[in-house]
Amino acid sequence: MMDRAFGRSLLLCVSLAAAAVLGTVLKPHDSLAAGLPPVDLEHMVPAAFADWKVEAVRSAVVTDDVQAEIDKVYSQVLDRVYVNPAGQRVMLSVAYGSDQRTGTQLHRPEFCYEAQGFQVSATEDSRLSTGFGEIPVRRMVATNGARVESVTYWITVGSHATLPGIGRKLEQLAYGLSGHVPDGMVVRVSTLSQDVSGNEAYRLQARFVRDLSSALTGPARSRLTGGADL
Repeated sequence: MMDRAFGRSLLLCVSLAAAAVLGTVLKPHDSLAAGLPPVDLEHMVPAAFADWKVEAVRSAVVTDDVQAEIDKVYSQVLDRVYVNPAGQRVMLSVAYGSDQRTGTQLHRPEFCYEAQGFQVSATEDSRLSTGFGEIPVRRMVATNGARVESVTYWITVGSHATLPGIGRKLEQLAYGLSGHVPDGMVVRVSTLSQDVSGNEAYRLQARFVRDLSSALTGPARSRLTGGADL
């Protein structure tokens, strides 16, 4: 009986010691971003491509508490409105964070819209062809009074495109087990439309993403689309 109790105690001690060692060894410590060319969103994303060009418009007002969260989590944020000769407009937002561990990971756009007083509905996951591969995307409709905004977005963790939830957690775990701290982006395209189904808007957004992907350099395309062209 004593031998059995001693065996259990010894096993428990060994397990605790192993957990402590693994927690130290496997704790991510190397920044993935440090070994890559610096991210400069202003230069990475062209101001004009295909039949799209940046339109000079006033940026949307962001509440102080949301701005504080943006400043804490994101290293860079790029917000632009593009217009084509037909007068169609697409809003592009790219938020970059150099540290994508759980406590400092990029926020889901759903939460940002809700914090600004929008109601989010018609959420669905899909796949979008960039012309260089497919990426997983989330689509949703954000409504605030008369403003109806159809949104497509995706997230990158390191060199992979994913979505919030288990996909992002698995990517974070994979990098963590290799000792790396990944960087990442939230790439969001949206349009204003009274089509609450979002179908027409999503087709326009898909064309915009394909045009943008074709205009990007290989490294920039890989960073923004999670290596979809690799």
